[in-house]
Amino acid sequence: MGNINTQVEEQQIQVPPREPIAIYYFHYKTGEYIGTGTAEPDPLDDKNWLVPGNATVEPLPELESDHVAVRIGGKHGKWESMLDKRGTEYWLADRSKHVIDKLGEDVPANGLLDDPGSTQEERALQRAREEHAWVKSELDKVEVQLMYHWTSDPRAKATVDQWSQYAQQLRNYTSTDDNGNPYIRDGETRPISPLDAPAQE
Repeated sequence: MGNINTQVEEQQIQVPPREPIAIYYFHYKTGEYIGTGTAEPDPLDDKNWLVPGNATVEPLPELESDHVAVRIGGKHGKWESMLDKRGTEYWLADRSKHVIDKLGEDVPANGLLDDPGSTQEERALQRAREEHAWVKSELDKVEVQLMYHWTSDPRAKATVDQWSQYAQQLRNYTSTDDNGNPYIRDGETRPISPLDAPAQE
């Protein structure tokens, strides 16, 4: 019986290099999706990929308008579509203004997206407050000018009588009610400072 020589050929199998895979980053506190990147193969384990702790290989879900992807449960959790109206301003019936600053928060059913504006009474009170503050500031200037006159300071302007009359006009222009709210007296107009009054010929 003849010898049968079996020739075994050695065959080298070449494993193609693994390509990086897409990963999806999420915010470490809110879980909100913040961007896409790639994960490199683990050189020590050909079945593993180097995925950071705040990322996942799970693709993003389909999102509706005004929604963002949020990772619930971290790296081993799941994606959820969450309403995102952060930065939206709205007003309530009491005309208080609010701004949404949290994911998942929506404008309440009784919220108004347009500023309802202030009432005529509120606008009048606001103007009275501004004018009353101006009166106080002007009275301080009067006091300084009178002091200049009493001490013969060269910085004195106009006359003592003019400043005294201006102070009286200022006190007549605004006042406060029993609750401390300022108001402009009926028929009164903003007085003119002696420094702004037209020169008399």
